[in-house]
Amino acid sequence: MRVADDLQRKGYVSRTIGIKLRYADFQVVTRDVTLPMGVSDGLEIRKAAGECLKRIPLTQRIRFARRAGRRLAAIGQWQS
Repeated sequence: MRVADDLQRKGYVSRTIGIKLRYADFQVVTRDVTLPMGVSDGLEIRKAAGECLKRIPLTQRIRFARRAGRRLAAIGQWQS
């Protein structure tokens, strides 16, 4: 997974994972989830993105989808 590879290569983790969908009519919908701890593992990012996707009505054709990590920090930097 590209997001996880980028995070790991740069030595970062992300607590906030988001997705962005663009419907066929070009309406854009985004959803984010903030995790208790920073992650850079592809499986954890995919799970978080799946949770975001469950909160979006999928009543139209999707033209574009993207996953992203937000609120990045170097590994070991989070103050819980």
